[in-house]
Amino acid sequence: MGEIVVLSSDDGMETMKNNRGKSSEVVQWEKYLPKTVLRVLLVESDDSTRQIITALLRKCCYKVVAVSDGLAAWEILKEKSHNIDLVLTEL
Repeated sequence: MGEIVVLSSDDGMETMKNNRGKSSEVVQWEKYLPKTVLRVLLVESDDSTRQIITALLRKCCYKVVAVSDGLAAWEILKEKSHNIDLVLTEL
């Protein structure tokens, strides 16, 4: 198997070299694409679980609105100012 070495540069390009000395450039498209933020409504009655899941989702760069019951969730959804993309809840 060949060994591949990746060399990064500040312009968003990476140069990959294999063990035969051949190189090819790889473009990191993430630098050029717009970043979209997913807005999540979390409905969880247990306080500690709600805090843990909120922290995990925020660490993944989601915007989180956390509420404790369905009535509060319905009020958030009626506002429409939050533009919620995803609702997480338990049955």
